[in-house]
Amino acid sequence: MKFDSSKVRSVHLEITDKCNASCPMCPRTDHGGPLNPFINQNEITLEKAKSIFDTTFLKQINFLQLCGNFGDPIVAKDTLEIFEYFRSVNPKISLGMHTNGSARPPDWWRRMGQILSRPGDYCKFALDGLEDTNHIYRRNTQWNKIMQSAQSFIDAGGIAHWEFLVFKHNQHQIEEARKMSVELGFKEFFVKKTSRFYNYKTGLNEPYPIYNEKSETIGFLEAPAEQKLVNSVSATKSDSSAETISCVECPSILENQIYISSRGEVFPCCFIAGEPFYSYHGPESQHLRKLFSDGNTAIDQIIASDTRSIFTVIDGPLFKEIENNFKNEESPIQSCQRICRKDFKIVKAEYQ
Repeated sequence: MKFDSSKVRSVHLEITDKCNASCPMCPRTDHGGPLNPFINQNEITLEKAKSIFDTTFLKQINFLQLCGNFGDPIVAKDTLEIFEYFRSVNPKISLGMHTNGSARPPDWWRRMGQILSRPGDYCKFALDGLEDTNHIYRRNTQWNKIMQSAQSFIDAGGIAHWEFLVFKHNQHQIEEARKMSVELGFKEFFVKKTSRFYNYKTGLNEPYPIYNEKSETIGFLEAPAEQKLVNSVSATKSDSSAETISCVECPSILENQIYISSRGEVFPCCFIAGEPFYSYHGPESQHLRKLFSDGNTAIDQIIASDTRSIFTVIDGPLFKEIENNFKNEESPIQSCQRICRKDFKIVKAEYQ
C-alpha cells in the first residue's frame, strides 16, 4: 500500500477550526466547556485556498467535502467563494459540506443551495433529534434558525442530507425525524452511532460529562439503550499486537483521498491530523507527536502553499514514514491500528 499524489481523487478539507456550537464530544472544547488550547481560530480564505490548491491538482479531483475535526464551514468568511472557485477550475467536481446549520442568513443558504444542487453534491445537516432535544448535544445552536437555513437551501435546489447522531435522550425520535426529513425535502436520512462513549482503558461505554465554561459538570450524555444503536467498537479488541498492526488497511490509499487542515497542512486523513491534539489518547500519540516535530516531517514542512505543492507533500517524507509504519510492532501509529484495521473500521461502524 503506497501513497501516490497522482492518484488522489478525493479531498476532505477543514476550512476553519472556528465554530458557533459547543458540542461536548467535539475535541474543539473540553467537554463543551472551555476552548482547548490547541485551537488557534484558523481559517482558509479565498486567497489562501488559491495558494493551496493549484489548478493542476484541482483538475484531477472528483470530490471535495468541507468537514474536519474542529470547525464548521458556515463560520468561515469565504466558504461560498471557495466552492465557486473550485468549480470554476473543475466544472465536473462534486462538492459536499457538513454543518450544524445554525448560522448565516437565508440569502447565503439560497446561494449555497444553487451551488450544491448537482448529482454527487450535498449538504449534510447535523440534526440530533427534534426541537426539544437537538440542543442537548448541539449546544448553542437554535432549532428555528437551522430549519430556516435548511429550508432556504432546499428551496433553492440544494441537495440536503439529515444526519442524526443517536443518544439515549433522542433515540425515541428517530422515526419521527426521518418522516420530518421527507416532508421538508431532505434527500437522505442517516442514523450515526458515535464511538466516543467507549473508554479504551476500561473497555466500557461510559456516560460522557458535559462541562460549562468554568469546567463544572452540568450533565451527562448517555449511549442509546438499544444495543443495535450502539457503535460496535465496544465489541472489538483494541490492542497493539503484531497481528492487529499487520492488518491495517488504509482507506486513504484505497480510496485515493487526503485531508487538509485549516492551516493548510496535508495529511492522509483527519484521524492522523487530530491524533496528537486529542488529550484523551495521551501517551499513545507520542509517535505522531515526534514525527510532527522532527526535521523534514515536521508540521511546518507539510503546509501546502505557492512554494510547496500538495503533490510535493504527499510524495514527501511524512507520508512515506506513515506508510512504512503500518507494520511497525514497536511504535505503531495508534490512529491507524485502532481505527482502520482490516477486520474493523470505526467510521463504517458508525452507520451499520
